[in-house]
Amino acid sequence: MPGCGLIFGGDQRVDSKSHDYTVVRLDREKGHEWHLLSPSSSGGQPQSSSSSPSPDDTGDLAFEHRGSGSIVSVNSVCREYRDASLEDLSKYLLLGLNTRGPVVTQDIELDGAKALESTVDAAMNQRQPSSGERKFEETPVRVRAVVLRKRSCTFDLMFVARPDVFDELLPIFNRFLKGFHAD
Repeated sequence: MPGCGLIFGGDQRVDSKSHDYTVVRLDREKGHEWHLLSPSSSGGQPQSSSSSPSPDDTGDLAFEHRGSGSIVSVNSVCREYRDASLEDLSKYLLLGLNTRGPVVTQDIELDGAKALESTVDAAMNQRQPSSGERKFEETPVRVRAVVLRKRSCTFDLMFVARPDVFDELLPIFNRFLKGFHAD
């Protein structure tokens, strides 16, 4: 799913993004523990941004926790996945992860729509600096992803954190979910 490309890399081109939703702006909260990530114009990799997103970036928003590197994001795609089930969308969203253990799913309601929440332990490859060699090290993460369909668009909201900080930061993601509204 192109939405998770903001976090895991990949192609960001889609038919249409929704700009008709609101979320809690974690970067504007007291304490400034989170900062806004936005896709760079070169290759779709996230970069830090202290300014407001441009109209071209507002279809995808991601926030990084300064202390832990945890990510909270929302992504949308309109028209492209109309016929896919929430189960299929969730599987597709998590496809690029090296999962470790079962994916735990449950049906929930979000913003008045049926949604599917999935949680999984996984590993992400991180490039390690070395003497010119390209070495990658697996970093354990826990991912919670929520997919839903609303107003002819598919939305995915994700939380990615190291397992040792996941439970501590989970209330922030839950508040982020409660603050999601698609118009």
